[in-house]
Amino acid sequence: MNPKLTKKILRDFPSVFESQSPIIREGFGCEDGWFQLIYSLCREINQIVENAPDYHDNFQVLQVKEKFGGLRFYYAGSDERIKQLIDDAERISYFRCEKCGKGGSLTVRHGFYQTLCKKCAKKEGAKFLPKEIEGTPSI
Repeated sequence: MNPKLTKKILRDFPSVFESQSPIIREGFGCEDGWFQLIYSLCREINQIVENAPDYHDNFQVLQVKEKFGGLRFYYAGSDERIKQLIDDAERISYFRCEKCGKGGSLTVRHGFYQTLCKKCAKKEGAKFLPKEIEGTPSI
């Protein structure tokens, strides 16, 4: 994700990204198209963390990246509410273009998977996986 969008998320949700979080150094390992998905997720987590003081010492985001075409949000010190929010965002990512944020599907290019819309897939030279072998979660 570009540095400007990364800074916005880090600035808007300091309770989610403590000063020792690896995200501060490494950034987000995904494209800009998932910015709104990650931003919305962080806003919801931030509300939980700020309303539960014990989270300030326990909750930490370790890494946010793309893996096998979907969002991965690695963290420590959570409960079922936060876990469910993260699971939902990861599932939704399989239907959002990682490059532009529009509706997308899982594609493959040179053995690498990425969720893309038709326009971005064409631009990248990626092929859509057949639905019967796609293996992405259904909503």
